[in-house]
Amino acid sequence: MNTHNVLIICYIFPPIGGGGVPRPLKMAKYLGEFGWNVHVLTVDPAYHATLDPSLLAQLPSDVTIHRAKEWQLLPNRGGQAASASA
Repeated sequence: MNTHNVLIICYIFPPIGGGGVPRPLKMAKYLGEFGWNVHVLTVDPAYHATLDPSLLAQLPSDVTIHRAKEWQLLPNRGGQAASASA
């Protein structure tokens, strides 16, 4: 049987919570049951206030999550723009 690979690219993904989470979460969860190797590319949740670690418990262990550092394009709380190399 051929195994298929899929890369889901989404900004909002667990443990980040919110209204945009259910669709990519369920897609990642159920594609694996149909023989797909699932990889998710999303941001590091360090800058998000709405975190729900229990959402990660819904994912099978074979889903691979790749987290990229988020560039903050708007000024941070200190009033200075964050650099891209931060």
